Amino acid sequence: MALESASSAPSGSLREQLASLRIDRDRVVISRPKPATRSGRKAVPTNGTISALSGPEPPDSRLVIDEARAAMIREAVEQLRLDRSSSFRPRSRRSSQPPLSGPSASSPANWSSSSPSPSPASPAAESDRNGRDVIPPKPPWERDTVQPAPRPATRSAPRPRRRRSWGFQLLSLMLWMIPLAILAALASQAYRYYDARLPKFEVTVAVAQKMTQAEAQKILSAKGYIKARRQTMVGAMSPGRIERILVSEGMKVGEGELLAVLEHNELDALLKSREAMIEQKKAELEEAQTALEDRRRKEERLRTLSSRRSVPIEEFEDAVYQTRMAASRVEALKAAIRLMEASAQETRETIRNMEIRAPFTGTILTKDAEVGETLTPGGMGAASGRGSVVNLADLTDLEVETDVAESLLARLQPGQPAEVSVAAVPNRRYQGRLRQIIQLGDRARGTIKVKVELLDEDERLFPELAATVNFLPIPPDFDPNDPAASFERAGIQAAAEPEVFVPRAAVFDENGEPRVWVVDENSRVNKVALQVAPAPNAPTQWKVEQGLQGGERVVLNPPAELRPGMLVKLPE
Repeated sequence: MALESASSAPSGSLREQLASLRIDRDRVVISRPKPATRSGRKAVPTNGTISALSGPEPPDSRLVIDEARAAMIREAVEQLRLDRSSSFRPRSRRSSQPPLSGPSASSPANWSSSSPSPSPASPAAESDRNGRDVIPPKPPWERDTVQPAPRPATRSAPRPRRRRSWGFQLLSLMLWMIPLAILAALASQAYRYYDARLPKFEVTVAVAQKMTQAEAQKILSAKGYIKARRQTMVGAMSPGRIERILVSEGMKVGEGELLAVLEHNELDALLKSREAMIEQKKAELEEAQTALEDRRRKEERLRTLSSRRSVPIEEFEDAVYQTRMAASRVEALKAAIRLMEASAQETRETIRNMEIRAPFTGTILTKDAEVGETLTPGGMGAASGRGSVVNLADLTDLEVETDVAESLLARLQPGQPAEVSVAAVPNRRYQGRLRQIIQLGDRARGTIKVKVELLDEDERLFPELAATVNFLPIPPDFDPNDPAASFERAGIQAAAEPEVFVPRAAVFDENGEPRVWVVDENSRVNKVALQVAPAPNAPTQWKVEQGLQGGERVVLNPPAELRPGMLVKLPE
């Protein structure tokens, strides 16, 4: 029997042994204990054995192999399956199904087909293009009678990694950021708690200011804007369209100089027509005067003849009437001529008004219109035309308009000296004088407008520049009519370079040298040595000659417990 032949097979190659047995995958089964049948018979136990149907034997004949042989057969089957799946792929059967991988491609039926002598019970084999045998799949009735062998593990290709969307990545980033933000907030709170628990000295600070001597002596400071005492929007007296503009921005013009000309062709024609009518009326006047003289001579002759009673009295009276009529015509013609001359003069004035001239000597600040635009007197809006051609101002007479609180007005009086600083010219200070206090308060703001005259001329100054006015104390011998001399007597130099000043309360003596405590940006104090000098007319300030640059925060009335690097608390 086949069982005995398998047990007594020589110990040759396992591949050859398995090939000689013609073991098929679908016919290899593992025997399990069978339950007792109805007839009372007990099944023969076959635990741990493998049975295979032999080719020529009937289907119910079994080949029993021991467990050692079964393990060797399994390893051989697995090795042969891997070798065949990597070296042999059928080409004769191409279909839409994926290539066989698993039990169907690596079963013993596939590698058994490569044996030199196929089993007579095996299905008919087909040949591919290379001459190798390909065994078709078994019919369904044969597959149902056996159990397939377990599918061996195969190495599959790695799946392509799907790319995550931007929304998913953003959500992941937010999930990371939320804990980090919470940790940062907790760390900040912990630092604040630790910083609040540290012992600190509460100190008062002041800023070392960089300013001039006049700023150090100021009694009041106010901000305002530069204005020109004479500034106007130059327009036309008659409406019309601009024909020419003869100036540009920044040009200096004299009084009466021609700035622009409006179109007046119709007025020129009208003037010529009226002048011609005047000439015509003058000619008629001469004719009427000649007729009047003739009437008068005739009247005199008739008067003589009438006295002699040589002519009727009616003829004399008619001559007198004609003389009066001629005289009236002469007077009427003279009146018409005067009226026409007045009309012609009006036309000339209208033409003259078409020429826009400078009302005073000054500088052209802006050009408000261009050639071709229409000017409308009174500035009735952009829809009806422009209201002015240029903006003219006298830059030699400037002043600063500023507002002062009502409660500080008692410190000021007309003629008081002042120093003016302009942000556009940072390295220059200008002398000024309080020229006028406007006697009208602003009820909403509670301020009074004052005007400070600039005594120094500078081409870099022009209207609408921001300025700061420092009102100075009035010297004992101050002359309002000569404020420059009062500045010199008071020792104030308006063009002096700014210097650093600190309050006297911040300076203390240490071993005969003046020093100050400076607070840095981390609220820690450091001791700085200074060289100071008294500030003229400023008893509450020291002039710093060396040690500070200006802008530093210094401690006022420093306590004796301060040490370098100590953390201090500043007032809120």
